[in-house]
Amino acid sequence: MKQGDEYLWGRDMLVAPVIEKGAKTRRLYLPAGTWYDWWTGEKIEGKRWIERPVDLATLPLYVRAGGIIPLDPVRQYTAQAVKEPTTLQVYRGADGKFVLYDDDGQSLDTCAARVRGRGSPGTTARASW
Repeated sequence: MKQGDEYLWGRDMLVAPVIEKGAKTRRLYLPAGTWYDWWTGEKIEGKRWIERPVDLATLPLYVRAGGIIPLDPVRQYTAQAVKEPTTLQVYRGADGKFVLYDDDGQSLDTCAARVRGRGSPGTTARASW
């Protein structure tokens, strides 16, 4: 998909930055399928242009039905310990697949192990919906 100033972040998230100073609305294209507004949870059918209100606090984000999005506690740096678990936000309406790699956050050991065919030294979690 090429629309100029909006883009897909991975397969399931559509990001539509507001690039006009003082904009009160944002026109964007949702590709075919069912999409959910990240902020409101509103279900919207795609393959069409939509217009939505915008403000400085809300970046237009949409998640494709079937998307599985990991949400981690806020950290100031990757090695910071957190007590809360990673949660998975699942968007209904289509089948979805997801693989989460959790490595040490400091080295390239995960990449090196995968290149050598030895798997990942970190944790791998697979989910299907």
